[in-house]
Amino acid sequence: MKQPPLYLVAGIFLLGAVLFVSWLYLESRKSNDATSESAPSTTSPVNEKNSADANEVYASLDEENFGEARRLIAEIKSPMLRESLKTEMNQLIEAKLHAGAEDQTLLDLFLTEQCPYEDFWLEVAMRVRLSADVEHAVQWFEAHKGVMKPPLRERAALALCRHYGNLLEWQKAREMHTYIEDEKLAKVVDGEIGGAMERRLRRDVLANPQMTMASLLKKDSPYEVFWLEVAMNELLLKRPLEAGEWYQSAKATLLPEQHERIALACLRMQLGQNQIKEARQWRPLIVSSELAEVVDRELGVEVEE
Repeated sequence: MKQPPLYLVAGIFLLGAVLFVSWLYLESRKSNDATSESAPSTTSPVNEKNSADANEVYASLDEENFGEARRLIAEIKSPMLRESLKTEMNQLIEAKLHAGAEDQTLLDLFLTEQCPYEDFWLEVAMRVRLSADVEHAVQWFEAHKGVMKPPLRERAALALCRHYGNLLEWQKAREMHTYIEDEKLAKVVDGEIGGAMERRLRRDVLANPQMTMASLLKKDSPYEVFWLEVAMNELLLKRPLEAGEWYQSAKATLLPEQHERIALACLRMQLGQNQIKEARQWRPLIVSSELAEVVDRELGVEVEE
């Protein structure tokens, strides 16, 4: 009897092996599926509770019932979930306030007992209205500042303060600063106003050196005397010739406390350029003992403690 070709035998064997492996795989899948159906759920009670709590919060947010949402979030045990939901709620509130930028009644809502927002959101609402209608927002504050409860007045004033600061209208910003009662917040805003003052002064002194420097020397100048150093520093950096001309024309009229501030700007400028000898020539004009001690340290002079 003739034997079948070897390649045919090998092919039949290989096909059988493939079919066998496929059968084993299908049987394994059936076994795993049966096991999965009969096995208990791995979802923990804690996870189920968190999911239910989150769904309650989302339901309140869908209804824009922010007061109820805040209450539900506060009761959630998981810090991570609590912070996550709080962030989502805040993003929703901010988006809603921005959507009402053109609404002239947006700010009035904060004066009602039914206001769904916490007091600090008035700052955001004021910023939104200032971006859309500055005149109306300012008039609204002036009309209601006497009847608003202090936390609301503070938040409205904070928005106005920062608005004026961004415009470098630092005197108006200072007026709004008086309504901020929280000491930590007032200190932060005071620093922001100082930054606005510096930017405004540096801008003005370059635009009109003579007039700006002369205004700083007046008794009724809104700037304290130390701002003379800032203005002189800006001129020395960017208009050194004009700085020198102004100083030569004004030095005979300078008061001692004014002269030392101009001298301090010159001293520090030359010190920064490693002109130690020239810098020391300004030292006799420093009349304040406290300031003199600082300058001596900068000059490398040994100071007695």
